[in-house]
Amino acid sequence: ELVAVYSRDQGRAEAFAQSHGARAAYSSVASLLAGSRVEAVFVASPNALHAEHTLAAARAGKHVLTEKPMATSLEDAVAMVAEGVHQAASKRDMLVVLVVPEVTEQPEEKQLELLKTQQIDGLLYLSGTGSVPASIYDLARTGPVVLIDEQIVGLNLPAVVCDSRKGAREVAGHVLQQGHRQVAVIGGPPAVWPAPHRPAGDRGAVAGRGAPPDEVPVYSGDYRQASGRELAAVALRAEPRPTALICANDLMALGAMEYCREAGLRIPEDVSIVGFDDLPFAALLTPQLTSVRQPAREMGFRAASLLFDLLKGGGDQGTEVLQASVQVRSSVAPPGGKR
Repeated sequence: ELVAVYSRDQGRAEAFAQSHGARAAYSSVASLLAGSRVEAVFVASPNALHAEHTLAAARAGKHVLTEKPMATSLEDAVAMVAEGVHQAASKRDMLVVLVVPEVTEQPEEKQLELLKTQQIDGLLYLSGTGSVPASIYDLARTGPVVLIDEQIVGLNLPAVVCDSRKGAREVAGHVLQQGHRQVAVIGGPPAVWPAPHRPAGDRGAVAGRGAPPDEVPVYSGDYRQASGRELAAVALRAEPRPTALICANDLMALGAMEYCREAGLRIPEDVSIVGFDDLPFAALLTPQLTSVRQPAREMGFRAASLLFDLLKGGGDQGTEVLQASVQVRSSVAPPGGKR
């Protein structure tokens, strides 16, 4: 039985409820979850923007069903940054156009060439490829460009970034504190700016424990779930087998967890796994994924605010560094699963 419907737009919620025979319509998630008759929540087309509502439902003891896995694509990770951008834009009454090449299936260069013809006032740039389109240089000459978690060699552009190296060092330190000495790193594509910083932080934590950092194997992936699954299979066939996998993002950690289950390896009793980004699904996994929380929304908000200031003749031309934080959960335990 469909008991209730939620939408931020009360009129839309009421229309959907009426057409589908639901008893009530809500524009407040808290009111929806307070209903005693609500036993399960179905989330249609979930993404990062629905995550807080999904987590609230799970914490309220409701069964959560989704049309597809939450935040299992890079577009969903970008959505968290985009939410911060749009929050800043709404405060300034500015129009923001979001361009995600993976969604439109058009190359970054083609998208940027199109933007050049649209007389845009400024640009926020977050790359997932590591390559620098030539159009970026042209756009930087005609208006302000602010980078998000990105640095481009040869261009002194203002940026808002996360201290990925420190975050990686801290999460690797947590793994080592649990007694792990045989660890492997599943890293991101070396060409993407933040990617080398995370394995460097991991190795820094190993060096801080007096162990040779160069002996830590690093397997380079592409930040996708399938990549994590494939590389976990390679890493865990090594002798001696690693007791912990340190993954450069949550999607690859999810893939590593998938492989472990298929291989009959228990998490964390046989293999501990950590991720990076702390995407919304991390706290919904079993076991819950230990991860490094990037201030994605804050990066988007601050980068957009900086761009708007630059458009008015103000703003800082430097780089603002935001801090990450380790979210300790149940995917890490001492080797052998002894807690």
